[in-house]
Amino acid sequence: KPKGPYAFGDFFISCFFITELSTPFVSAGKVLRLQNLPWHCNLGNLCILAPQLCWFFLLCHKARRLYLRQLQTHSSHTPKTS
Repeated sequence: KPKGPYAFGDFFISCFFITELSTPFVSAGKVLRLQNLPWHCNLGNLCILAPQLCWFFLLCHKARRLYLRQLQTHSSHTPKTS
């Protein structure tokens, strides 16, 4: 069990990630519903969606790195039995 100043922040960080998780999919749904618009409108929608997808993948990458780092620190602190 983690101790220290970060012990209770995991829940709030998880809530933040879940909130951010839905953003690209909501935007993609709106873009797909508006496919009958002129090409310049679809291009504008794509320009809005692209940074959101980039941000989403950056968040996922950072979450994965934090998770793997946490696994490494927990595995290095566990005593080896032989």
